[in-house]
Amino acid sequence: MRRMWIFAALAALLLSGCGAKTQASEPWEELGVSEAAWTVIEDFSGRYSALDADGLRYDEALEAVQSYLDGGLGQAEALGALNSALEAVEAELEAAEPVSLDAGLEEALRELGISPTEYEAFANSRPNDLQNQQLRLSSLLFYLENAGRGEAALEDLRFTLAANASEQESLRGYFYYGCLNYWFTGLDEAELELLRSSLIDGLESYIPEQALWFTDRDMAEEQTMLCLDEVEALAGLMSERLGSQQDELYEMEHDYDRLLELIEEDRQARERLAALMELSARLEELSAQIDEASEAGDAERLEELRAQFEALVAEYEALTAEETP
Repeated sequence: MRRMWIFAALAALLLSGCGAKTQASEPWEELGVSEAAWTVIEDFSGRYSALDADGLRYDEALEAVQSYLDGGLGQAEALGALNSALEAVEAELEAAEPVSLDAGLEEALRELGISPTEYEAFANSRPNDLQNQQLRLSSLLFYLENAGRGEAALEDLRFTLAANASEQESLRGYFYYGCLNYWFTGLDEAELELLRSSLIDGLESYIPEQALWFTDRDMAEEQTMLCLDEVEALAGLMSERLGSQQDELYEMEHDYDRLLELIEEDRQARERLAALMELSARLEELSAQIDEASEAGDAERLEELRAQFEALVAEYEALTAEETP
């Protein structure tokens, strides 16, 4: 987190115990800003800088996948970049703790016309943003691992990367206009310069390429909603794509089940055919025995052979009945 010498100077004052009344002016006085503005900008800069660092890490992971698709990185290197980013996100999530505003910060926020409730919600929103990145990185990791399985798998990776990169572009505007610009539209020239030097000038991810600065909250909010609409549209597109893939998967599963049924039907047909061939051989043998018994005039043997013949007929009828639908 980037810190100005003014923040370090204040920390040194507090730690030294020389808080006795002196002639030295306070840091905000030297900068020509109000104590409230100085307090809020210091707190906000730290929180937004952490978001920006998260965004930059995610940007670099997306760039690694794009480099793989462009032929600049091997699959193993790109996978390493994704895994590294994913591990960092998971570590940040594990270390995240709930934020509660102290009374001094709440008072300063009110002086600047910022809702403490909204600000606290922002301060506690980072884990949600990290979870979104975790989900996106996990999906990319899956598609990248399977990218070598054919053109369809490679196309899934291209689509997912393009959708995630577009979403990230919209999020730059959402965070910049919806948090940074929206809350600080009322700053005077000196306060805005403090915000620029302590935060804006050092941003590397969550700032649009052609960033504007609105001095009217309604205009900043309108720009925020445009960015949010883009994010929602992309989410809908990704859901639609996922739904289509689920339908294809269901079809594949259905076809696979049907294939198993056909294999089983074929197995049963082969078993019936083998049984019929065995019956045929037994009938031929029985026919020869009947001829011999008839020539010999052996009535008792003929009766025995007739019983065997009837049993074979019943067996044949049972086998052929199984083939009837």
